[in-house]
Amino acid sequence: MAIKLTKNIVCFSSHGPGNFETVLDYCALSSGRARVISLITDRERIPSIDMARTHGIPYRVFSFSTNKISDPNFNSERARSSNEILSYLLEIEKNESIDLIVCAFRRILVGNIIHHFARRIINVHPADLSVWDFNTRTRRYLGIGGLKKSILDGNKTTRTTIHYLDEGVDTGEIICLGPPIPVEHNGNPFNFEKHESAQKLKSDKPALMFALDHVLFPKGSFDQPIILSQDTTFINRR
Repeated sequence: MAIKLTKNIVCFSSHGPGNFETVLDYCALSSGRARVISLITDRERIPSIDMARTHGIPYRVFSFSTNKISDPNFNSERARSSNEILSYLLEIEKNESIDLIVCAFRRILVGNIIHHFARRIINVHPADLSVWDFNTRTRRYLGIGGLKKSILDGNKTTRTTIHYLDEGVDTGEIICLGPPIPVEHNGNPFNFEKHESAQKLKSDKPALMFALDHVLFPKGSFDQPIILSQDTTFINRR
């Protein structure tokens, strides 16, 4: 049997191009061992689409009519959209394999798409999911507001988490934690957007680079999540 040399990646993006660009950077460093074969988004006119066009990567936009959990149609709507995306991915798989899906997506995927791509979907989460809340007995910094909550809790640093996607919200197995980013108040009103931008560059990027390499081309297994430091240098394995 011939050994498959190139790994195929599908990216999910709600804005970008940060994490999408990181995946493309990884592929460029991989000497042909990895490539992006499709981009999936939930909205038009975003930077990730512009980048996909520049690189000649096919993309598809899927509509989600609501993103509010309080909406009575929330569960049925996310199930419908998740199934539509799965159908699209299954069409791709008729011609080529999908080795990994990378999510930087502001939508919750559910149902068969999670099961079909079990341990082939990773998520970029902007907070430290290793922190446990002993009152609720859950991870403390779940959801889209995890980063802000972490800062408001008085943490001196924040960091990105890369984890496998499962049926829960940010409950999947952690692959790695990005380098810590100092929370700098400097006596002024805190600029959350500035901090988030710094974290995307200095924690998202190295964490995602490591996770891509570990998942696509594993060199052994780890009993615990890998914790990256500020001094971490990514070296793509040839």
